Amino acid sequence: MKHLLLFIMILFLAMGLFAQKQSFDVVNYEMPRGWDKIETENGVQLSTKDDGKGNYAAAVIVRSVASTKLPNDNFSSSWKSLVQGTVKVLEAPTISDMDIENGWTCIIGQANYTDGHIKGLVTLVTATANSKMVNIVLITNTNKYQNELLAFINSVELKEAPPQNIKNKPTINAVKTPN
Repeated sequence: MKHLLLFIMILFLAMGLFAQKQSFDVVNYEMPRGWDKIETENGVQLSTKDDGKGNYAAAVIVRSVASTKLPNDNFSSSWKSLVQGTVKVLEAPTISDMDIENGWTCIIGQANYTDGHIKGLVTLVTATANSKMVNIVLITNTNKYQNELLAFINSVELKEAPPQNIKNKPTINAVKTPN
């Protein structure tokens, strides 16, 4: 009986360690257990809520789009449209150091927000590479889901950055000099 119980515990542990990655557009991720998933052409929303207390958390992966802006400019425009266009942000975002993953330059910013009488924390991850941009928004009104959100964002892997679009790459004309 002891061995059977030990085997079952190891099996559940192994299942947790080898959770299957899911994919949307250029983002691979592990979905938090027990969360709901809504996928559309433009993105994926993963969410959970505690109906009894009104607590919620969501992670939204937005389909990548073409962009010729610099990473900081992509972050600023995404913050305005995806965050400030959704909730009332109480302060400027706290920006973390840039990170580069598989050729993508990532900028992460977060700030407190209000949505009516609800207060919470919103985080935006903007990744830019070779004229392409992808965004992930995390939003919650409680610390209850902090571990799930952290596990989700740590599971995110960006696929290899798309190759540079040669058609839009500036050219240098060679000038021959007389001998």
